[in-house]
Amino acid sequence: MIKNLWLLLLVTALSACMEKAALQTQASAQSEIQANEYQVFINFKQQDKDQESLMLKLEEKTSKFVSWSQQQFTHEQLVGEDMRLQPVYEYPKHQARQLVSYEVSQRFRLTNLTFEQYNMLMQQLATFKAESFGLQSVQASQEALNNSRVKMVEEAFVKNKAKAEHLAELSNLCELKVADIKEYDQGGSQPRMMHLKSKADSNAPSKQSQSVRLEVTWSAKPC
Repeated sequence: MIKNLWLLLLVTALSACMEKAALQTQASAQSEIQANEYQVFINFKQQDKDQESLMLKLEEKTSKFVSWSQQQFTHEQLVGEDMRLQPVYEYPKHQARQLVSYEVSQRFRLTNLTFEQYNMLMQQLATFKAESFGLQSVQASQEALNNSRVKMVEEAFVKNKAKAEHLAELSNLCELKVADIKEYDQGGSQPRMMHLKSKADSNAPSKQSQSVRLEVTWSAKPC
């Protein structure tokens, strides 16, 4: 009876020694990526009483710009948007509105520009006498974001592993193994740009930040 009880206690003790322990750690990593894709809008506008004359004047303006752009950029980078033609009215007091002229506008976009292309474009746009133009967006390429994320995940995992090894040492645990990993995007700031003093001024390359948080569950056994 006593012998059987002793064996039962021994088996229980051995089982307890073999039970796995679980540790949880978390760590973050941040990075800044150069924003290397610029998008610029260019808007041409013209007014005239005669529609035929109006269209000829607009075509004269836009054709110079399109011809120059086709020499400097690829066909895919230059995007022409819909042309808009609308009447322009005057509203005399106590009288019916009066048609005074027509207005037509044509908008273009240049996309996927490098910083060098963007810089050169902004210095040239004023010569085409567009109604308005400017930077529409700037962001890091998807390839750059993906490469940065891979490095951040690796960095966050190394930090988690160091934390887990420290906890295991304090708790007298061995055979540390990864049981589960969860990734969380912590969001990033929009690209930061230096202030433009004028439309023709150049910018310093922009930076876009992003961060990732890694939660790791570890299994271990008592040493």
